[in-house]
Amino acid sequence: EERINMVYCATFKDISPQMAGEVGIKALNIAELFTQRYPVPRGFVIKSRALSDYLLKNKLVEPINSILENVDINNQTSLTDASRKITGMILAGSVPEFLANEINSTYKNLCVSDDMKGLNDVAKSMINAGRGDPYVAVRSSAIVEKTNACASGLHATTLNVTGTPALTKSILKCFASFYSAPAIYYYKKNNIRSPELAIIVQEMITSEKSGVLFTANPLTNNLSEFIIESSFGLGECIATGEVAPDRYVLNIQSSSITEAKVNKKASTVIIDQLNGGTKKERVATAQVSTSTLSTNEIKVLAEIADKIQVHFNHPQDIEWAISKQRVYILQSVPITTLSPGQDQPQTAPQCENAICSGTPANSGTAEGEIRIISSPFEAGTISQGSILVAPSASLDLLPAFNHVSGIITNNGGMLCNLAKISREMNIPMIVGTNDATIKLTNGTNVTMHCASANICINSTGTEIMQEQKDIPKQEPDSDEDPIIATKIKLNISEESDYENIKDSTDGIGCMYLDTNISRTDTPQDMASSAPNLPGNFAIKTIDTFYPKSVWIKTKDLHDPDFKNQLTELKLIIDKGYNNLGIMFPAIHHQAYISKIKKTAEEIGLNLSSIEYGISIDTPAACILYEDFSGTGIKFMSIDYEKLIRNTLGLSSDTRITNHNMHPAVLRLIKDCIRNYHKRKIHTSLHGKSITSQHFVEKLIEFHIDSISVNKEEFRMLKYVAARTEKKMLLDIMMHRSYNQHNY
Repeated sequence: EERINMVYCATFKDISPQMAGEVGIKALNIAELFTQRYPVPRGFVIKSRALSDYLLKNKLVEPINSILENVDINNQTSLTDASRKITGMILAGSVPEFLANEINSTYKNLCVSDDMKGLNDVAKSMINAGRGDPYVAVRSSAIVEKTNACASGLHATTLNVTGTPALTKSILKCFASFYSAPAIYYYKKNNIRSPELAIIVQEMITSEKSGVLFTANPLTNNLSEFIIESSFGLGECIATGEVAPDRYVLNIQSSSITEAKVNKKASTVIIDQLNGGTKKERVATAQVSTSTLSTNEIKVLAEIADKIQVHFNHPQDIEWAISKQRVYILQSVPITTLSPGQDQPQTAPQCENAICSGTPANSGTAEGEIRIISSPFEAGTISQGSILVAPSASLDLLPAFNHVSGIITNNGGMLCNLAKISREMNIPMIVGTNDATIKLTNGTNVTMHCASANICINSTGTEIMQEQKDIPKQEPDSDEDPIIATKIKLNISEESDYENIKDSTDGIGCMYLDTNISRTDTPQDMASSAPNLPGNFAIKTIDTFYPKSVWIKTKDLHDPDFKNQLTELKLIIDKGYNNLGIMFPAIHHQAYISKIKKTAEEIGLNLSSIEYGISIDTPAACILYEDFSGTGIKFMSIDYEKLIRNTLGLSSDTRITNHNMHPAVLRLIKDCIRNYHKRKIHTSLHGKSITSQHFVEKLIEFHIDSISVNKEEFRMLKYVAARTEKKMLLDIMMHRSYNQHNY
């Protein structure tokens, strides 16, 4: 097992066309554009031999091959188990010292300019020490034998990485993703033998806006049409299908914009400056429905893209970013699903029973029964020939391709990764419907027409929909509020406008203390101010919602500012605001509450005289319900994101929506609600992105007392809650009627 005499890393300037088999087409193209002085961030490539030697060094080749030989890609459980075993082995391995040293050396020299390349290692080290470690993006570059295989988005991308330990972790994550469930399915389904994986490490671009550009229309094969999709922040949410991006169509011959569709972009992905990596953030209300790109930006992107496709003599799939008004090119690979010279203008059929519409991601039509899922874990339950309906166009849905006749998603764009593979595998797909998971019903027989992007009810499905039509239902945009038992509250994390829904809510279920109290006022200022305190958002909110309860979530007990926060809250309570409730996070043991009470006593705050509770962040807080219910708490509120991450051991960049229907999560939440209920503790749940209809239905079925959501999800969640409660009542009435008549 001695090191083979070779180099594992190559900078963009050192990569030549002869190295295509070592670095892959993505790395080869971006390196070539860099040397041709296109606006490409500098970087280097870790060749495919690195993964091969890593597996050899850790003695993983035979165990992995054994697992892959026995996996059944048409069985969700078999596929998931195989992926879990292999990725676990890879992540637990150790990087050989010779490989680690070479990667670290290349990484440290990433920002050394060409005129300093001749300096000795000591001089370079001194320069690098003064600069600090660069921030980079870690992306994959697959090497496959089939020229029409795109393998788009199958492997992990990690953004905003800095420092050798974080870089090593990101590289191992990319190695492991070579054996993700979607990757295993894709390679075996397409009979791609011996695929390989290289890794691109590139300077990080902190973009204000980003997206994807195709230099040809992938649906019609029109080479004169450029398609651009864009959103705010980093391009991750576009590629993964988590947002419905803006879409622009430009005729390159006339340089005219022939279509501009601006969608609601409620969320974005930005860099996490505090913890590294990325984080999801709400888009400011004023920007949600505004165009991401100006006319000039669209034309500048098109001009660069046109030059790139001329350079490669083939239509290109380009990822781009704009930072500080400068355009950067992050990827350029051939579009793999075109048939040039075979323009296919689509004729939209007439449809009188259209119930939903979106954006076409593929051509063709599909007919079948609707099967709505809210998590990839449910993909294995799809019946043959069904039409799959999901919240986002996640690649985790890929293993379901073998069973479905078509795919419909709330979010996603024509150029997202799943859409690209749907065209490659010829699966009809409509994306960006916004509300398909709400408007469509399981079991309804529909036809999806990709040409018009309409979903139409077939005559056989009309009766199935009739029951839903006969029951008066509250649409999310209706001004009239449904009457429901479950309390629907708001999360407040910024000075947002809640005037139009404040009367419909049941209060504030989570206000984050660290961002909303005393932005401009010291405790002394607060003590002397008038009760309305126009400069203090928290008190204005408490006053506005009076007498409805407002629960404020503090920092952790061990945070240096915790005692100061309690002091601020006491000053508010002393002003007579008796609708204030305090929620304490990170409570793992009964002793934590004793310490909190002691701290409160030190500042003269009597917790027993107010409404206080705990945030359920870990399984420990669920299991120790007997201990906590005896401490005087009046409520508990499950932290949606943290409990799921801590239960399943998920990393901070893993999408929660893919795991909220995990059996372990549902069982834990159900037991937690039931056990606290028995002890007469109010049960609640709060989270930033509770968008899964089925997850909300489960919460209602578990008899949760209240749910706290963001403003954007409030109307829809209230409608889903009303519909679920109505169904539960009808089920009870039907059950009683059945028993009374003794059928």
